[in-house]
Amino acid sequence: MESPRRKKIDVRLSTLGCVLLALGLTSNTAYAERTRAHLLPAAFQQGDLILRRGKGFISDIARNFSTIEKRFSHVGIIVDYRHRAHVVHSVHEDAKGFNGVVIEPLSEFLNDATDWAVYRLKLDKTAQHKLASTAVHYAHSNIPFDPHFDLGSRQALYCTEFIWRVSGEVASPNPILAATIRAGTRYISIEDIYKQDNAMLIERMQTGRNR
Repeated sequence: MESPRRKKIDVRLSTLGCVLLALGLTSNTAYAERTRAHLLPAAFQQGDLILRRGKGFISDIARNFSTIEKRFSHVGIIVDYRHRAHVVHSVHEDAKGFNGVVIEPLSEFLNDATDWAVYRLKLDKTAQHKLASTAVHYAHSNIPFDPHFDLGSRQALYCTEFIWRVSGEVASPNPILAATIRAGTRYISIEDIYKQDNAMLIERMQTGRNR
């Protein structure tokens, strides 16, 4: 027959076990919630194009390269990088120390965006995945941003030129056309990326919705 002292000890141990189990479950739940926030959103796929509208003078210049829909100022390629949602894009941004093709977490890419949308080029799944892997390869190649917006050189790339180069490597003919001409010079505007019946809308920012 167990002594009263032994029963008290057993009760205490049982209570402690329940508390530890509850703490463990709470910790795991919190970790899962933190992790889920960084995973690739369910509606998106690797290789999708994400467009954003930023703030400031440079963003206004980029938007005005488009001739019809001056909605967006920047674009990148969504990738699953190290099991987290990231965006590969070419940008010159002193505040972040960016100069050229970089990989940035999706949440940070959209942090200051006032508008955004996700489009998917009309590619098969193999080409779609290759688009993402090729983008990551570019990000590891130390390619600087092109301040001269020159399509004749691969040594430096501006944001839409980067998308155009990558899509041209994975699909023939290239689904993106350099269709914008200003002062006799050919450029790739933001709207050239998604307005040529070459891409379909996947998701867009909704008013009042958290980014």
